Amino acid sequence: MMHIVNKNHLSYIAKAFYIKLFLLFFLTFVIRYAKFNNEYELFNYLKHRLKLVFLPLFLIHNIKFIKYDAHCG
Repeated sequence: MMHIVNKNHLSYIAKAFYIKLFLLFFLTFVIRYAKFNNEYELFNYLKHRLKLVFLPLFLIHNIKFIKYDAHCG
């Protein structure tokens, strides 16, 4: 039973982390939007930001969860 509780707790931490990250990203996105001249520049910025920030974080988190599952199960 302890393993299930720990796993749920870990997923809540991960969800909270992603919500905070999304809010931070959204705020910077809104601030940058005022500075851009057209949607094309905004789209390029968005693509660049997604590649740099979100992809490595998702990969790191997935590796952590795989290791966690291997230890528990």
